[in-house]
Amino acid sequence: MVPARKFEAWKEMSAVERKVKVLGRIVPGCLRLSFAVHIEETSDYIAAVEMQMKEDVLKMF
Repeated sequence: MVPARKFEAWKEMSAVERKVKVLGRIVPGCLRLSFAVHIEETSDYIAAVEMQMKEDVLKMF
C-alpha cells in the first residue's frame, strides 16, 4: 500500500513530472538526472534495446 504522503506528493506532480519519474525507474542510471540528460539517456537506452532486439531476431534465422 502507498503511504498517504507519497500519494499526495504524486498527485501534486504534473503529468510530465510523473512520467519522467517512471522513466527514471525503467532506464538504468536515470534516477537523479536533469530533465535534458534524462531524455537523452532514455533515447540512447531505447536505441540500444532496439539494436539488441534486432540482433536477437537475426540470430533466430
